[in-house]
Amino acid sequence: EDLADAEKSSGPAFFVGPQGKAVILGATVISVSTDNPRTMLVEVWKQRFTVNIADTKLIPENNSINNVVAGHVVSLRGEMNASTGVVKAHIVNDFQLREGAANNLRSMIRELIIRLRELQQRFGLPLTELPQN
Repeated sequence: EDLADAEKSSGPAFFVGPQGKAVILGATVISVSTDNPRTMLVEVWKQRFTVNIADTKLIPENNSINNVVAGHVVSLRGEMNASTGVVKAHIVNDFQLREGAANNLRSMIRELIIRLRELQQRFGLPLTELPQN
């Protein structure tokens, strides 16, 4: 199941299963460290978790883990170390970055439709409706 879908259906949550498989949904980023290994501190249900984000896949793609900052809401999947309690994240889904990417796409689509309308008007064709914001 997609982390975004899981978060929508259950709200903020954390799960640790057999062999330390961990899923954290709807956590707030408290801080991000640039130390090696790179970590962030997240909080969900008043529980704080240190998350190792070195070599983590970030969603949305084409973003840098450097763009994840305190205050962002994230969901992640990884493995919890039984000795340290640190979660090694394999995937981090940053909802603020995802919304920003969606807004950029909407803006690009709107600009393309404006250009299309100019061509349609020039050739006397019916105009395509502009999307509502």
